[in-house]
Amino acid sequence: MRLLRRFIREGATPLLILGFVACLYAVAAVGLIPFPSQLFYALAARLAQGATMFIAGCSFLENMVGFNGYFPGAFVILFAMASTHGNIPSAMRVFGAILSGAFVGQNLSYSPDASLPTTFHTNGIRSRTRSPHSASSGTHS
Repeated sequence: MRLLRRFIREGATPLLILGFVACLYAVAAVGLIPFPSQLFYALAARLAQGATMFIAGCSFLENMVGFNGYFPGAFVILFAMASTHGNIPSAMRVFGAILSGAFVGQNLSYSPDASLPTTFHTNGIRSRTRSPHSASSGTHS
């Protein structure tokens, strides 16, 4: 029973992400959304237009946990930066779009981590983090 509880506690997030990606592929198989390979060609056509908001949106989706396994956003990011070769203002604009999308995506993906308990599990070793305000012993000088 203890092993089952530990598996549920530590394996819930990866299983949820795997289930989400599997649902995306199942919905694509039904025909409601395109497969990643079809999405790749649609993104390439849209990227040729060089829209900054499109690049920021792709960067955002690429940085969302679970969705980035389905969405080929790395292609968009790499191609967008490569297409600015020799044009510094364009490169800075594209870099800003990529950075802003990544910043928002990462913060939305990992913001629930602020509510995690102070106990972390690393390779089966249980450790407790210490608050900088809790002194173990001794006096302050």
